[in-house]
Amino acid sequence: MALGGRSPWHTAGGPKFLYVLEGTMTVEGLGGKVLMACGPAPKLCFNPHKELFYFRNAGPSPLKFLVIGMDPVSKPTNHEIVGQVTGISANRITVAVGDLRSSDLATPSKEVTVTVSELSTIVVGDDVVTIRHNEKDHTAERLVRLAQRWR
Repeated sequence: MALGGRSPWHTAGGPKFLYVLEGTMTVEGLGGKVLMACGPAPKLCFNPHKELFYFRNAGPSPLKFLVIGMDPVSKPTNHEIVGQVTGISANRITVAVGDLRSSDLATPSKEVTVTVSELSTIVVGDDVVTIRHNEKDHTAERLVRLAQRWR
């Protein structure tokens, strides 16, 4: 992972072992809150966080790491979608997908319509992240409004 780079958002079904081969990483949650730091390498860390998080290269050099997940089969780790709500129809929410590298919307533009099982106070124009996004059928438990774009 490049200097300053980050992973997509994740929701985890279980804890993770993180083995940092090179560099230093942080595990961050909503609002950029640092949930834990791991490194400098070589370093083995335990990430117990099961809620929304992402990995960030926090060091002055490239980051190489290995993740060993302990997810139950019924609740795997999910890669989440970030973006801006462009449409709402019943429990179907259309999201213009965000680009994590630039904090802008993806270019070329891309939209995904997600069926959510739990509606909240999300409105058109909100920056959001999905929770438990299923990439096969584009369902999710819910969306969370982000205070800062993609953070």
